[in-house]
Amino acid sequence: MSTAKPTLLAQATDLQVKLVQIGAAEKNKELLQHFKGVHASLQQHFERTKDLLDTGELLENHELVPKDFLPRGKVSGLRKKVGILRKRLSESRSQLMAQNTWASCDKEAGELGDILDTKFRAIWAQYIRERTQKTEPFAPFKQMESCAEVLAEIERVAVELNQALAELPRSEADFAKIKKAEARIISLIAKLDLGDVPKSVEQFLKRASQSGVSLAELSDEVLEWLKDKKLTGNLRITTGTRPRV
Repeated sequence: MSTAKPTLLAQATDLQVKLVQIGAAEKNKELLQHFKGVHASLQQHFERTKDLLDTGELLENHELVPKDFLPRGKVSGLRKKVGILRKRLSESRSQLMAQNTWASCDKEAGELGDILDTKFRAIWAQYIRERTQKTEPFAPFKQMESCAEVLAEIERVAVELNQALAELPRSEADFAKIKKAEARIISLIAKLDLGDVPKSVEQFLKRASQSGVSLAELSDEVLEWLKDKKLTGNLRITTGTRPRV
C-alpha cells in the first residue's frame, strides 16, 4: 500500500501532540484558543481519515480498489501544509494561523475525507448489489404455494443485504456477512420448484437471478417463454464474465 498513509497521519499526530504540549504552557489566551481550535479540528480529521483508510485497506484486500487508491495531489498538498504548521509551532507559534495555511489545511483535509467516503461508498454499494440476486424473473411464481415461502425469504435476505449499504465496511466480518447472505440466497433459489416450467427455462431463470447469463444460453425455447410471460426486460444478459471477489 502507499506510504502516504503513515506519513500523513504521523505528521498530523505529531502536530496534535505539540499543540497540547505547547498549549499547556501558553500564557496568551487568544493564542491558546487558536491551539485548542486547531487541535479539535485535527482530531476530527484524523479519526475520520483513519477510519476511511482502514476501509480502503479492506477494499484493497478484496481487490476492489487499486493499491495506490489515495489521491496523490490531495495527500501531497496536505502533507506540505501540515509540515509548515509543525515548523511554525516549533519556531514561531504566534504565526500558526498566518497566511490561511491552517484554513486551507482544514478545508483540504475535509475534502480528502469526502473524496474517499464517496468513492468507497460507491464501491461498497456495487459490491452488495452484485450479490443481491434479482427475484423479478420469479414474479409470476409468487402465487404458487411451492415458491411463495422461498421467494419471501429471498426478499427478506435481500433487504438485510441492502441495509448494509448504510455503513462502510470496518472489518472482515462485514464482508463475511455479505457473503453469507449471498450464499443463503443462492441456496434458496436452488430450492425453487417452478412446477411445469420447461427445465431449460427453470435453469436459465435461476442462473439469470444469480450471476447473469450469456447470450449463448438464450435458446429459442427460453426466449419464447420469456416473451410470453413478458419477462425479457427483467434479465441481465452478459457477453462476458466478471470475477467474483
